[in-house]
Amino acid sequence: MTFTSIMLFVMVSHPIYSQNKFERLRYQDEIWNLWTVEANAGLLSFYGDLSSYDANYFDKLKYESGQAFSLNISRHFSRLLGISGQLLTGKLNGSNDNTSFEADIVEYNLNLKLNLFNLFFPDNKGKFGITARAGLGQFWYSSAKSVNNEGNNEITKHAGRVPEFTYLIGAGSFIRVIDRFGISLEISVRQCQTDWLDVMKSNNDFDYYSYMSLGITYYFDRFKKEPIKNKARIAHNNLKLKHLSD
Repeated sequence: MTFTSIMLFVMVSHPIYSQNKFERLRYQDEIWNLWTVEANAGLLSFYGDLSSYDANYFDKLKYESGQAFSLNISRHFSRLLGISGQLLTGKLNGSNDNTSFEADIVEYNLNLKLNLFNLFFPDNKGKFGITARAGLGQFWYSSAKSVNNEGNNEITKHAGRVPEFTYLIGAGSFIRVIDRFGISLEISVRQCQTDWLDVMKSNNDFDYYSYMSLGITYYFDRFKKEPIKNKARIAHNNLKLKHLSD
């Protein structure tokens, strides 16, 4: 192979290899463009043996709900589908006749989220969405039941020794206010795999609780891919780009 042939091979192969590295680096960076972090605050509402307002949701929120906070980290695989990890903490309460209870819970779950709005409007740029989600989680709880007998309160406490499983379904909506931030509204229902949340077991029916929340979302970047800038310059420079496999 002549010297001219060798130089020609190096000049051709180096841009191709650099371009290949650049494309992999671009893909590596765009993984982070598809993540969101969301902080929520709202109300937990109890449905079980010790609840009196199951048929009236406004009274449920007023009399049988406790404050709750949650943090969601989501990975969006496309404009339709994402997966979220959620950490939730809050209080529950309820009453029936002369008996009432209060409980503290800490829950973590993993759930799939589907953007229903984009099913019908695929050209939506992600500024607005209507979502549905379903998932599985576990929670710890510590409950105290109070029975009022002629002015005397008999208190019984119960705490789960191991985390209990819970299944959840929910729906919500979001709007992207500015480039990096948005707001969301969501409601979800959890079925507990225990009937002891209110320290009262009856007919082997599982307890439920719902979570209605308002949240602030931070977007790492847009779903829309931005055009590559200075592509030729990056492809031909001598910067050491890290491989995805490293």
